[in-house]
Amino acid sequence: ELFRAGSVVIRIDLLSLLPGRSPRVKRVHIRDAHADLVIAEDGTPNYLVVEPAERTDATSIGGEDRAPYRVDLQHYSVEGLNLAFENRRTGLSLLAQGVRHGGDGRITGTVVELGTRTRIESLSSNMGEITLLQGVTAEAEADISFDSDDGTLRFSTNRIALNEMLMEGRGTMRTLGDTLEMDLGFAAPRQGFKALLSVVPSFARDDFGQLEAEGTVQMEGTVEGRSVAGSQDLPGFQLNAVVSDGRIHYPDAPTDLSDIGLSLTAAHPDGAPLDAATLEVIDLRATLDQGGLQGAVSVTNPVTDPAVSLEALADLDLGKLASALALEGTTLTGTLEGDVRLEGRRSDFEARRIEGTTAEGSFSLQDVLVTREAWDQDVRVSSLAAVVTPLRLTLSDLDLQVGASDLSGRGYLQDVVPHLLGDADLGGEFTLRSGFMDLTELQGWIKEASGDTATADEPTPVVIPQDLALRLDVGVDTL
Repeated sequence: ELFRAGSVVIRIDLLSLLPGRSPRVKRVHIRDAHADLVIAEDGTPNYLVVEPAERTDATSIGGEDRAPYRVDLQHYSVEGLNLAFENRRTGLSLLAQGVRHGGDGRITGTVVELGTRTRIESLSSNMGEITLLQGVTAEAEADISFDSDDGTLRFSTNRIALNEMLMEGRGTMRTLGDTLEMDLGFAAPRQGFKALLSVVPSFARDDFGQLEAEGTVQMEGTVEGRSVAGSQDLPGFQLNAVVSDGRIHYPDAPTDLSDIGLSLTAAHPDGAPLDAATLEVIDLRATLDQGGLQGAVSVTNPVTDPAVSLEALADLDLGKLASALALEGTTLTGTLEGDVRLEGRRSDFEARRIEGTTAEGSFSLQDVLVTREAWDQDVRVSSLAAVVTPLRLTLSDLDLQVGASDLSGRGYLQDVVPHLLGDADLGGEFTLRSGFMDLTELQGWIKEASGDTATADEPTPVVIPQDLALRLDVGVDTL
């Protein structure tokens, strides 16, 4: 079902229909509506239900030139709209609930002008399994005009608020045959760091009002160029985001996250495929008590042959981190230490050309305990040490316990980097030992950890990935 509405009301000034007057629509009101918009995997939208009409000259009727036709719209409104959108090609989905939209406008010849105001009580969005927005309140004011004569859509005086995050936008879009020309820009003026956190799902919770945050955030971006139907080339875009001097503190937390910083740039030239895009995080950092984390990453040629440069340094007390973030329903203790550096192209890692790559460093976990309200079993990692090299990720000193089941061992994973960057098979060898293993208990924990809604009596199949090639030497004393 594409669209339905509980009621539609249209009021027209009948006197305005007399000759020599401009028709005037006093009110258009749609209530309790629902719309389901879908773009199929082949790119076909379900909302294009009519064929485009041939263009006519709105100022010439019967061969005579006349004044541009005009219709005044005093007020239109939509109340109680629920809108669902799904792009099955990209995995992007959006759900807008409790939408109130209204405005006024006029139609003059080929030009439609609207002044609009919108409020969305709950806006959520996902990209596949990744949650982008969760229950965000959105408000917007925008002046929009569309000229059907040259196919130009203009946005001006656009103000958008997502929870506490404020943004501004402007620009034009023009359709020329199968080509869409775009000149769009947006900016989030310099504002408090808490405004950004208000739209981050892990922070936008019931206790958000208690969160103390300092620092500033600023973002700006542009989309300029052409998009041609059937072409892999994309318009140019640029995104810059900076977080400075950030700090997060909850009232009951013994410590806070401070010195939070981020400098991010994403860019793409006009008229080039997505492979020409670049991503660079120049500085990502946060301080937690005497430790913290710091990193940087850049990616080029993300489609054909990703070239990655990554540096990551971490020294974290996980218990203090959980406390600083006020994790709900989760208890976490232990330490994480790591110092890892990667650089090179996927093709070099796949071909094992060590001279063209860099992969070095190590990371470790000590005395880690994870307890969640949704789990019947706790997870304990007494120790885990890993060493990174261009060909292998070597694991040693593994000591793991899930509920009453224990597991220890050592081994290695091969071709980890090309597996993460592409579709290379992941190989390796492990020697694993267990003094006691309860498969029923483990099966229940796997269901809980993966969010499986199957009942306890229903079997949970173990799916072995096709790109996994491991040689295992497993010994269990009591099963």
